[in-house]
Amino acid sequence: MRKIWKIICVVCALVCAVGLGGAVWGARTLPDRFYSVDGSLPVNGIFTATAPAAALNAFSGNDRAEERELEYELKLLDVIPVKTVSVRVAGRKYLAVGGELVGIKLKTKGVLVVGTEAFTAEDGKKADPAADADIRKGDVLLTVNGIPIASNETLTSAIEHSGGEPIPVTLQRGGKTKEVSLIPKKTSATGLYKGGLWVRDSTVGVGTLSFCDIESGKLAALGHGIYDTDTASLLEVSNGDICTATVSSVKKGAVGAPGEITGTLGENTLGSITVNTEEGVFGDLYYMENVPEVYPTATAGEVHTGEAQVICTVTQGEKQAYAVEIVKVNTGDDDRNMVVKVTDERLLSLTGGIVQGMSGSPILQDGMLVGAITHVFVNDPKCGYAIFAQNMLAQTG
Repeated sequence: MRKIWKIICVVCALVCAVGLGGAVWGARTLPDRFYSVDGSLPVNGIFTATAPAAALNAFSGNDRAEERELEYELKLLDVIPVKTVSVRVAGRKYLAVGGELVGIKLKTKGVLVVGTEAFTAEDGKKADPAADADIRKGDVLLTVNGIPIASNETLTSAIEHSGGEPIPVTLQRGGKTKEVSLIPKKTSATGLYKGGLWVRDSTVGVGTLSFCDIESGKLAALGHGIYDTDTASLLEVSNGDICTATVSSVKKGAVGAPGEITGTLGENTLGSITVNTEEGVFGDLYYMENVPEVYPTATAGEVHTGEAQVICTVTQGEKQAYAVEIVKVNTGDDDRNMVVKVTDERLLSLTGGIVQGMSGSPILQDGMLVGAITHVFVNDPKCGYAIFAQNMLAQTG
């Protein structure tokens, strides 16, 4: 029995020593000041932090726009006090909510290789210059002969005027750049020099404007990134535009067959596109015919299951608000933070639920902007994923 008590005392002593050591280490290494965007302290793992409930309740009101500073009690394992830290919390952002159908025109950085091919050369033999140069589908070609590739024509001209001599090409693959030597071959069919490359330098489509930050002049749309259909890779943008668009037709969604909004692009440019990310496309606002209504932006922690509204344009008239239900929150992925179900019979009769082209449609709950539609469920078009507005806002800087 005495041996058991001795073991227990040793274990307790070790636990106390580790706990005190951890507290001392945390007090010395963790900063005394933090910055937060939603009132939570960005400390994870064995350290937890709490702030006075009264301060947090006052801070969570919709009317706050200014920055505040709160004090938190930092603890180890939520038991051992470590120290008191101060947290500067950003004021709530107010955004002009979108919902308008917009045209999206992207110009890629360099050109994207969407395929390669072998062909019959002038001597009757099979030639595959792209494979010989180790150029692959999904590569982004950045320069040729040391000149930035601005379009397909830049690359085609360099190949056709090569005379069959090696031309240096800089490409990007997996985030890394690589120098290769492409040796064009003359084809038997046309007598022109070819590199055996299929490339793309731009893409055009329609989507939905999510929000505009009138103060900073930034805009956001789609809620998800634009991927190349052939390579399934996220397109890296050199520049682009967001323009006005009108609904041409709507194909209703059905189980196994997602619906789609077809639109006609207008002449008025609303802004530029400067970046294409997993969370959507973002850029600078140039012009708006009518400034949308401004709403406070909810933090991720304020979004909850229950009734909400989605704003979108699915007819040739103006944008409308339709009833939806947020049925799940925090699904984990960057652009799949919520599961949303369309409950409004008006929208169901028009589209069958969520359709392509609605991506970016803003979602309101409790008088706040909480997120935007991103994807439809193929087997249940009434439902789809949505991204937190907070995650999109972070991409605007």
